[in-house]
Amino acid sequence: MARIKRMRMTTSNASYLSQQEISVQSDPHSQANASDMMQSEESSEEGVEMVIQDEQGHTTKTRGKTLLRDLYKLHQSGRRVVVEANDLGQPIGPEAGLLGQFLGTVARNPTICSLTHKTWLVLKKVAEDNILSIVKARFVYDKSSEKWIFKSVNNKWSQYKSNLKSMYFKENVPSSELCKNVPEGVIPDQWCSLVYHWKSTEAQASSERNRRARAMRKTTHTTGTKSFARHAHDMKMNLKDETHRAQFYLATHKLDEEISVAIEKHVQEQVESGNNLGGTISWEGNALSQVLGKDPNGRVRGLGLLPTPKNVIGTSGQFRGLETTTMDEKMLIDLVHQLRGEINDLRGEIDHLKDVASVDKGDTNPSDAVIAEKFGFLNLLSAQGE
Repeated sequence: MARIKRMRMTTSNASYLSQQEISVQSDPHSQANASDMMQSEESSEEGVEMVIQDEQGHTTKTRGKTLLRDLYKLHQSGRRVVVEANDLGQPIGPEAGLLGQFLGTVARNPTICSLTHKTWLVLKKVAEDNILSIVKARFVYDKSSEKWIFKSVNNKWSQYKSNLKSMYFKENVPSSELCKNVPEGVIPDQWCSLVYHWKSTEAQASSERNRRARAMRKTTHTTGTKSFARHAHDMKMNLKDETHRAQFYLATHKLDEEISVAIEKHVQEQVESGNNLGGTISWEGNALSQVLGKDPNGRVRGLGLLPTPKNVIGTSGQFRGLETTTMDEKMLIDLVHQLRGEINDLRGEIDHLKDVASVDKGDTNPSDAVIAEKFGFLNLLSAQGE
């Protein structure tokens, strides 16, 4: 029997978008198809246990496959799925899988992510607020995960267009004929716009560049639809220890035996030399970069969506070889609360010392000097905590 996982839910008093409110101006037939597509897709994880809490605090459990249409039922009773994230803002846990699948339906909905836009940057400008409002209506997530959400929608939107092209587009067929063969769930005008774009010289040149780039890939990931962040989290939970990024890369990618042996050798050498190998954080000159070469521009190999060299690799010389990362909003809030608590404790101790000095010596000046020397960093803490 498959292991049952628990999926957390929460109650919210926010007003939720109905299925009709999600859609904007569009063809009614295509709108219905998009709705069916969003509600029929199933979770790839069987045996997920969803814990649902009502407004009175009572909980019920549901088992079996989790369908995306369950999300549309939840908003009617004011409940959302709680999605946790790692330190880099990447969603983790079974809830993250449901979020990822939901974002796939958002990316394929022509009323939300129109196919008429040539690039994601253009689409994001007009759809950003709508996407966030739709996701927030069904999920509770850390602010730091918003970038991941947009990157995920971007990838799924691009992949959707790629799938449409491979299935329905033929370079030797006239555009007028291709426009008549509209794929199910696609608005006719949007499909024609795609066809004419693919026929353009600009698009054909871009397609050729992408084809050459794919041919140069040295490895293929073997994680399926499960994200790297979720795999890394599961490995950490199972091993009860930090996993070196190169070891995680080996576990999630199909590599030539020669490459695998070389990476493992470099990992062992760095362990023996005492290099900092903590977690999935990267640094310049690590085992992966020594074997596979420098990370692609703007990405960190093997960490999935969101992490960039700026996030996880020190840019100045003093940080090279060290484990560095940025703190998300939640961590900063926790730090502020911690500093304020320390400030209050110090102020209480200062008041106590002043009282003792006043009783013992009749004046507070001597103890004030001691206090100033002992707690000279109080003003610094106050400035950071306020």
